Amino acid sequence: MKFKLNGWQLKKVEEAPRGCEVELRQMPAIDGLTGLANYQGLSETVESEIKRSKRSGRDFAVLVFDLNGMKQINGRHGLLAGDRALCRLAHIFRFSCRLIDTVARYGDDKFAVVLPESGAEAADIVERRICERLSIDREQPLLSVSVGFAVYPEDGKTLDTLFEAAICATDKMKERAEDTVTHSRSLPFAISKQKRVLAPTEVDSLTYAKVERMTE
Repeated sequence: MKFKLNGWQLKKVEEAPRGCEVELRQMPAIDGLTGLANYQGLSETVESEIKRSKRSGRDFAVLVFDLNGMKQINGRHGLLAGDRALCRLAHIFRFSCRLIDTVARYGDDKFAVVLPESGAEAADIVERRICERLSIDREQPLLSVSVGFAVYPEDGKTLDTLFEAAICATDKMKERAEDTVTHSRSLPFAISKQKRVLAPTEVDSLTYAKVERMTE
């Protein structure tokens, strides 16, 4: 399967010298900095979920996150602060997702979450939960993300088309500042796709147990 480079970090693979195929296959599917799955682990998980969905007839969702302003963070605060920002975001993902979900870092500032047996409603709840937890993180520099998601098979039936749909949704969200996590000087808040302000107490009520019930 051939992937496009706009959104997928395949440069290392494409630039690898011939004869390194065995070494590439033996590379661990873990990102060394965050401890999350890497591109290899992510692609294997999505392919596995596609096969399982074909057997069971149940959907699954993929969310993609872009950490906004990564270059500015590195430039103003240094590379160590940039690494710390990535690890902070990874911690929020771990805290917000189930054990059966897969969280991956597949690019410098790009992350993905695979939600088995979950549709659009569950993905939207998880998205807002992650955004809310990020919005109350007051460590400097403050972080924000752009996020979009796609659901198999409605939005795509292959790994490529699924991520193209999710990345397209993320790009559209970047164009609308109200759809990204926003930090207020007085009260942090997040705004949903429906353009409704969610207070922290309201988002906290959207427990992930609700997601699990929806996917049963």
